[in-house]
Amino acid sequence: APRRVRQDEAAQFARRYGILIAALLVLALAAFGGWLWWQGHRESKLDKGSEQFIGALDQLDAGNRASAEKDLKPIAQDGSPAAAAGARILQAGILAEKGDKAGAAKAFLAIADDKGVPDAFRNLAEIRGVSMNFDSMKPADVVARLKPLAVPGNPWFGSAGELVAKAYYKEGKKDLAGPLFVPMAKD
Repeated sequence: APRRVRQDEAAQFARRYGILIAALLVLALAAFGGWLWWQGHRESKLDKGSEQFIGALDQLDAGNRASAEKDLKPIAQDGSPAAAAGARILQAGILAEKGDKAGAAKAFLAIADDKGVPDAFRNLAEIRGVSMNFDSMKPADVVARLKPLAVPGNPWFGSAGELVAKAYYKEGKKDLAGPLFVPMAKD
């Protein structure tokens, strides 16, 4: 009799919750399938963006700036944050190669000021923009922009430290410039 009671309880449980459990299982499988599709779609999009980016680099390497600019434009507008930042940096570099120093500096500093750009790209753009604009910038502005990067141990210390030290020297603050040159020489 105890076995019969367990079978009845199991049958009652299946009638009561069977449809709910089956529905939850179907939903879980559908969600998993959707997640797999989304991952595949995202990877496909990243692959396409990577191919476009590499194509643009190849065009630049071959000296075809116009073609590279064409390839970089959609990446800069719609790429992942890192890919878009890389494309924007290359676009600014192309402006510099064309001789548009002011336009390139403006483009680099716009990247540096964009909080949506990954820090490594922002820091690179900050240094490139300031170095291109150094002669027309006030020394205090150079220091304000680059002092956070001009710290021993920071990977950007050499480039940023040199520009900050030059700005201090330009301001006549040799007492502040010297302590930056010494650790750079030791690094």
